[in-house]
Amino acid sequence: MAVSVSVIVSFFNNADLFRRALWGYAVQDEDDFTIVVADDGSSRDQVDAVALTAGELGLNVVHLWQEDNGFRKARILNSAIADTGSELLIFVDADMIPRKDFISSHLRLAKPGYFITGGAHLNLPTEIQEQIDPSDVREGRIFQWSWLKQYRDVLEERRFRLRLGKSGRAARALDALFPRTNAFIGCNSSCWRTDALAVNGFDEDWGYGGLDRDFGIRLTNNGIRSRRHQFSLVALHQEHGRSYRDPEKVRRNKQKLTERSASGITRVDHGIDGQSKLEAKVLYALGGAGVQPGV
Repeated sequence: MAVSVSVIVSFFNNADLFRRALWGYAVQDEDDFTIVVADDGSSRDQVDAVALTAGELGLNVVHLWQEDNGFRKARILNSAIADTGSELLIFVDADMIPRKDFISSHLRLAKPGYFITGGAHLNLPTEIQEQIDPSDVREGRIFQWSWLKQYRDVLEERRFRLRLGKSGRAARALDALFPRTNAFIGCNSSCWRTDALAVNGFDEDWGYGGLDRDFGIRLTNNGIRSRRHQFSLVALHQEHGRSYRDPEKVRRNKQKLTERSASGITRVDHGIDGQSKLEAKVLYALGGAGVQPGV
């Protein structure tokens, strides 16, 4: 029996980056999936820009939106989990451009009792992003070193060539050669919806920084194992500034994560079964996808 899939995309006012990502979703070799945009309060013009591109591409998209009231990513992610009935949930950021086998690879590698992740970013600097057009994504050129090498002065050549050089069986063989458990990374990870519900989703009390890893720690504490598939789960990250990054918050979050891991905690008090799913609005649903029954 086919597994139903939702791609939950964290989005906030970065439609230009998301537009390129949507080009990638339009050419997936597995087309039976719904994109659920988890929008933490973007402006109307940003929402309209996403809807226009998604509509032109014929994608199945449900856009969930909540009012901008500070950083509430955990809340809108919980709304997305609650409002979809899909069995497999793939979590990505709006600035990630997926390779054509991204969805099918997550599906193929998904196993009961596991969450999986694509590992660290492959970053595309701004000067490369500005040169990308739809055909570069559609025809897969941005995932080929023969195209990227023109920018070798701003790229980590060895890393790009190794990670992008293989797909299918060859990529899975490399994954097997370099096995490693890994933290849940919100830009490219997937888990089963039943497992997400069991830990009550993301912690809405957490705030900025580390909430994805906390989610993964609690999955692990609940008996879910993890695997990293850095050669099989390929998406390119569009680099951008992070003026909001606070080193002191990073330090505090690392300490909190260490404490969470040691505590053995699985469920949080303020998660999916709280008020989050009642607040989000469905701004639009394209492609007849609709919102499937949730919890």
